[in-house]
Amino acid sequence: MLALAASDVDPAPWVDTLLRDPDPAVNFEGLRWLSHRETREALPAVKAFLARSDLSFTAFEAAVAAHNTLSGVPEQGVRNAELLLARLRDKNSSPSLRAFALRLLPAQDWRPHETGPVARVSFPKELTPELLRELLDEGDPDISREVVLALSDNPRAGADLLVQVAADASLDPVLRTHAVAGLAAVADQQIPLLLRLAGEEHRPLREEALRALRNRSLADPEKETLQDLRGRFPESDDLFAALLTPAVLFQNRPPATDTAAWKKLLEAVPGEADLAAGSRVFHHASLALCANCHRHEGRGRSVGPDLGAVGVGGDLDWLLESILQPSRQIAPEYLPRAVTLKDGRTIVGIRMQSYTRERVRDVNGHSVTFELDELASIAELDTSLMPAGLALSLTDR
Repeated sequence: MLALAASDVDPAPWVDTLLRDPDPAVNFEGLRWLSHRETREALPAVKAFLARSDLSFTAFEAAVAAHNTLSGVPEQGVRNAELLLARLRDKNSSPSLRAFALRLLPAQDWRPHETGPVARVSFPKELTPELLRELLDEGDPDISREVVLALSDNPRAGADLLVQVAADASLDPVLRTHAVAGLAAVADQQIPLLLRLAGEEHRPLREEALRALRNRSLADPEKETLQDLRGRFPESDDLFAALLTPAVLFQNRPPATDTAAWKKLLEAVPGEADLAAGSRVFHHASLALCANCHRHEGRGRSVGPDLGAVGVGGDLDWLLESILQPSRQIAPEYLPRAVTLKDGRTIVGIRMQSYTRERVRDVNGHSVTFELDELASIAELDTSLMPAGLALSLTDR
């Protein structure tokens, strides 16, 4: 496949062979080749490929991008509201494909929000609360999960429905756990519900409620309730401690420069790693905030590198070091700049464009555009936009 892509061979005769190959990597590279060469006659085959029920999210995303390019709208990237909405509404389509379509429908939201919870995404006007409610009522676990995750990324639009899901004891507790994670963005308005859920027997649900309550102003009676619950659930003691006495997170922690000591500390944590909890922390609205700058599995923002494949055969020591010391190694394309304007303003962020206009994406993911004649100076910085001390906001587990 790679040899073909590097050659001058006409892709058209290879379309069916590449898209019917059982190896997903061949499908992916084939789609990329067809897009790069703008092989318009491959569009029917790409449409057929998009209907396959066995596609992974990566393959579906690549096929949408190829469909857009071959349809003459490459600027739409991996989004095509008309195509995705049609797939989402098609009840004869595979639930997994409908879920993938829903994941791609929201657009990254770069608008500054002066008040209220930050929305990482915005919804097309057709993706209404009524449609999302209908999708939830279908009861399919994949689709329901994507509905809740989409609402979690847009708490301004999704808080009411997230509350309903989180509070409904008849629903799957895993789905409710995702809803509670989404409510972290509006936790100040949901303290009574979160306190009640902090007493749930289902451990992931209980612990997600405890995470959502972190960094909130709690009254003494609320703290007493949590202290009583702490005695009932000793297996969650680390999260109760982080909530009630946050200073505990700074105790007995190695220095950030000692990666080996941190690795030893984490290897001593009992039990298996909870990957689902890790994903929720990654996308959490008030703790790690990873998704404010990074994408993973189609969710999050594109300020820093996409982390979708970071754990596949990767160097875990390097990953841990990057979390502990984010400024030690910065890829050139993510090197932050301080842009000073003639009116005295200074904007720090990733430089996105340098043609007739300048565009900088700041640490909050907001895009700022200005004319070249407004520019006073641009200086490269050696400090990453990723904050230092991230590990000190998290429990060992």
